[in-house]
Amino acid sequence: MTGAWLAAAWFAVAAPAFAGLHGLYVSRHVVRQGETVETLVRMFGTTRGTLESQNPRLNLDALRAGDQVRILSKPGVFQRLQPGLTVSDVAYVYKTSQEELLSVNGITDPRRISANRELFIPERDPLTADRLRTLDRKRARATARAPRGLFGKPLAVPGRLVMSDGFGRRLHPITGEPQLHAGSDFVAPYGTPILAARDGTVEYSGIKGGYGKLVILRHAGDYETYYGHATELFVKEGDAVVAGQVIARVGATGDATAPHLHFEIRQGGSPKNPQRYMRGFF
Repeated sequence: MTGAWLAAAWFAVAAPAFAGLHGLYVSRHVVRQGETVETLVRMFGTTRGTLESQNPRLNLDALRAGDQVRILSKPGVFQRLQPGLTVSDVAYVYKTSQEELLSVNGITDPRRISANRELFIPERDPLTADRLRTLDRKRARATARAPRGLFGKPLAVPGRLVMSDGFGRRLHPITGEPQLHAGSDFVAPYGTPILAARDGTVEYSGIKGGYGKLVILRHAGDYETYYGHATELFVKEGDAVVAGQVIARVGATGDATAPHLHFEIRQGGSPKNPQRYMRGFF
């Protein structure tokens, strides 16, 4: 197959590189008479699954001359993160590692992964129906409803809370080791008032390891809330507090790379996903 024939058979318009992904782009190939999906797989060194993921409306088994096929420069697929779906969930269903996904996608700080970010999973095909159902179940469990209004907003900010990192397994932003992120991280300027999310009693107020300056409140129903990385603490152990009371200010103490509030909800000592208990604030 000559270079001239190849030039006539297809043309590539390189889209801007995907964020954090070096050398990854989409080209467009115009099908010639007699070409099949197997021809394209050989021609571009890709897989049928990659072609399917990039061309969901095209019948690859009935290609016609003139059809335009999107060609990804590297074999693999994309998976969009959604509420209740973590990087570790994606790694599990695609049978890869969280560390590889973060590295491939150029993510150096897992805390900064935005909602609806698309992750590229190299050398993988689209999920089977069974694997898709597994992913759906994980997402459904993570976002299942809990008693509405059980906890209020823990920050004195207008509008909805902005979450920089959610509940689930991830790499620790400082040590790089895998761990359970037992709460949610909310973006807020340095010094923003931190509010008690519910009536309760101060169980702890001080410095505690990676949490930095931390307040722990105990509430009815065997619940606790954690407020970490503060710069100032305004309550002491044994104090009674009411929902909405200022108990601290946002900082970056402990294992924090930027000012934010690390907020946890625990029941009987077991961490819970805050998204299930704080509907209306996200």
